[in-house]
Amino acid sequence: MLALAENFSGRLLDESCYDKQKTAAGCDATSKTTSFSLDANGAVYKLDRAGNSKAATAIKSRADRSDPAKPQTTPAEVTAKVTGTQKDG
Repeated sequence: MLALAENFSGRLLDESCYDKQKTAAGCDATSKTTSFSLDANGAVYKLDRAGNSKAATAIKSRADRSDPAKPQTTPAEVTAKVTGTQKDG
């Protein structure tokens, strides 16, 4: 079976929050998030371990934050572009 990489864009979510609430409302990812999901046009995709590591690094060093060394205190919507393959289960 051939698996081709796809591009996904959307809102980065805190996976543990989304798992509990089953809704993206109030589950924006922060600099303390360790497990991420991507809400791409209403479809929610969990990131794998490598994706979680990359997302955590990126969100902690966001260029739009005034001081990336300080923890993010106010949740703000973060958008992301992800290239990968979708897996079931």
